[in-house]
Amino acid sequence: MLSIYKKIIFKEWIRFFLGASFVLLLFLSLGHTINGIMRANSDISQVFIGLLIEIPNFLIKIFPVSCLVGSLFAINKLRNTNELTAIFASGYSRKEFMFDIFLIGTLAATILFGINSYVLPYAKTKKDLVQDMYGNFSSFKAQGLTANTINSGKIWYKSGDYFFNYSSFDKRTNQLHNVEIFFYDKEHKLSEKIEAKHATNNQKNEWTFINVKRITNLNFASFPTETLYPEYKLTINESLDDFQKINSDITTLNIVKLWEYISILNSSGLNTAEYLVLFYDKFSTSFVCIVLSLLAATAIFNPNRRTSSFGKSVGFIFAFTLFYWFIYSYLITLGQSSKIPAFLATFGVPIIFTMVLFFYFFYHRKLR
Repeated sequence: MLSIYKKIIFKEWIRFFLGASFVLLLFLSLGHTINGIMRANSDISQVFIGLLIEIPNFLIKIFPVSCLVGSLFAINKLRNTNELTAIFASGYSRKEFMFDIFLIGTLAATILFGINSYVLPYAKTKKDLVQDMYGNFSSFKAQGLTANTINSGKIWYKSGDYFFNYSSFDKRTNQLHNVEIFFYDKEHKLSEKIEAKHATNNQKNEWTFINVKRITNLNFASFPTETLYPEYKLTINESLDDFQKINSDITTLNIVKLWEYISILNSSGLNTAEYLVLFYDKFSTSFVCIVLSLLAATAIFNPNRRTSSFGKSVGFIFAFTLFYWFIYSYLITLGQSSKIPAFLATFGVPIIFTMVLFFYFFYHRKLR
């Protein structure tokens, strides 16, 4: 059974958390809707379908800030009504109060982890419900890509008269790694196969394949012909933009399948920085919910009502949110480009906040 103090704390925290989440979600949804309606040839039904698909992504941005609001405003409300002073005067320690905030923050973090790891990837597989989501690359289907990525360790797709697969795409060098192309003739028989260590985009649809093995005459009764090339230029149907769109769909993998895919790339010696950032981000965004809940709850060490200010609280949240997302986004960009380790890119900001918390708790260790 929850004590009366826990019920009061949980009630106020959840009330402000849900209120902040609703307001922030309303603002983000309104901006998304207006932006969709203002586009040329927009369809209202398509705009709202797109909005539903984007809601999990909005929640990932909203939850950490709402945890901060939940703790800050709940304490501010308890302090203004003198309930906070009464709670501590009755023998309820600050340690117990912070543990309660930790529990409720952990609940929010667990929910966000589920959204980020499973709901968001599933929502992204439904983007093909919105017309022109992938521009003119209409043959690209997210669900088929996901299945083939995990089963073979490569990304497969069909285009024109060939099947194409590769292990990964490096956005920094515009290179495809471990490439295979299977050509077939008008009778749908396999006619030619090209294998390459990697391929680099030259211009538009022209690519240079390195360390190439080309096998021809596969559709004849005679033995096939095998030829090796140090370099081999080939024009295919897909441009650099198309592969960037294909590569972005790795985000449709849930956390288990994403880790399996990263493991396959690691075993091949390929750069996995971008995917590791995506993987660690699912943990760090949840972890930061707990950290921000506790960080805002440090206000209990100063329960005097005269020091509280609603305006200051709102100003602090606005400034802190801008600062947090700016720094976090910058570190994520550095991590994806391999300029800093993926773990540091995703957990750098939460670790700094955690260090601040430890210092604050150590400074007030004698308060009960």
